[in-house]
Amino acid sequence: MQTRYQYSTFAYVTGKLSYLEVIDTETDSLVDFHPYISGRQSKIMLDNAASAVAFTENKIIPGRYAFIPMTTSEGLKVIKLDTGSSVPVAEFSIEDPLVQAGDVKVAEYLIHLVPKIEYDLIVAANHIQIGGYWGGILVLDPDKMQLKYGLPIPELSLGQVINIATGRDNKIYLSTLTGPISGPQNQLLVTLEYSDLLGRWIKKCSIDNLAQISYPTMVEIANLGLDSYYNVESGEEVVCMVAPEYDFQIGKDGALACSTDTCAEFSDIKQVETDDFNPDPYPQDVAIGNIEILPGVYELAAFVVNSNSNSWTRIRDLLTPNQYVEPTKLTRGTTPVACELRRSDDLAYNNDKLYIVNINSKDDPINPDLEESDVTVIRASINEINKGITGIAYEFHPKSIAITKVISAQTFVEASRIMIEDMEDTDFTTPSKSKVLLNKLSNIEILLGTAANEQAIISNAEAFKNEVDKFVVKEEKKQELLDYSDALIKTII
Repeated sequence: MQTRYQYSTFAYVTGKLSYLEVIDTETDSLVDFHPYISGRQSKIMLDNAASAVAFTENKIIPGRYAFIPMTTSEGLKVIKLDTGSSVPVAEFSIEDPLVQAGDVKVAEYLIHLVPKIEYDLIVAANHIQIGGYWGGILVLDPDKMQLKYGLPIPELSLGQVINIATGRDNKIYLSTLTGPISGPQNQLLVTLEYSDLLGRWIKKCSIDNLAQISYPTMVEIANLGLDSYYNVESGEEVVCMVAPEYDFQIGKDGALACSTDTCAEFSDIKQVETDDFNPDPYPQDVAIGNIEILPGVYELAAFVVNSNSNSWTRIRDLLTPNQYVEPTKLTRGTTPVACELRRSDDLAYNNDKLYIVNINSKDDPINPDLEESDVTVIRASINEINKGITGIAYEFHPKSIAITKVISAQTFVEASRIMIEDMEDTDFTTPSKSKVLLNKLSNIEILLGTAANEQAIISNAEAFKNEVDKFVVKEEKKQELLDYSDALIKTII
């Protein structure tokens, strides 16, 4: 039985003003938090402009919380936002007016000695002194929102971390710039690795011979994006990073550089614009994913957004002998700077759509139908525009996007199981009741994996709710489990 929880499949868009715009990725439109009030209420108000957004991953329901770093007049602040209520529940701050917040990601790592999977919140912090250096990352506990430690990147003297990508096998990748802000600056790919021995992230290696960024730049730089993809069959991880000013010495700048060994030189550098009659592309972001090209036929593809030519490029069969750079296509917006694939553990919805953020799209108050797309939605399989999302104010200048996973009924069963297994004996009326609840979840899981009718699943979910209400005495945990049960039922009906 194929189900999905549509309500939670949303995207947060950051910009230059002190709020977030929220998109429903099922309808591909701005949400309306208050439909009973005239006008579309799609904003989440903040105290300062957000530099980026990341959502919680698999430890609890994906998208349950959002982490939002921002630069304030006092320094750096990161808030933890409850995505159900749009209310901050915790925050972390550094009081130093020189510090600037950058990108943010939730990183998963495996402690092999236990073994146990844990999560860290990784925040780019620029112009901050960590061990005498002026750039690096802050590692936070995402549950407690407390600083665990700072990690300096020695090469970033006068430089900055621009974008972060998380990988498999306990790795994090940083897209950075080195050198003075007046330029030219060198692009640097830094690989971090979690050390079981030290119990912390450490710098493993870096590649600094890719390209330079010269100032003034052709267009405003909002991102120097990178992304990774782990091939389960080969056990290799592909990492790709854009190089806006890479020079092929044939009159065309702009490349996508990819490698399966981030401690060596990039093994594959592809030109993203092959038509000499088109403007220089100046790529700023990339998204990589396994795309269903035909029913049941998948290819690894990279999507690159080109900010100077207002276009995107798809590269098919990435890092294979059949690799092919398709002709660029226009986004119907101005200055695309960020992109993100919608992802899911369910193949039916995994990497099905690409969202492109255009930072300078023009409004048309007289004829809204003629407005340029603020966010362009691409049907990934056919590489064509599915829809253009408008209605975001020009002054907002959207610059990044984060999308929650498309999640299914199974997600809520798994989240409930993890929570119950982590609870204390004293959280139940008697310790044996945890096993009763786990058995009930197993029954629901079996039904989800068969051709069971909807009513049978709903009845078992309702029975699980009743037992939670009777057997769980810790109110906070009880309410969370009841919420998961209600969400599971919503995926069925």
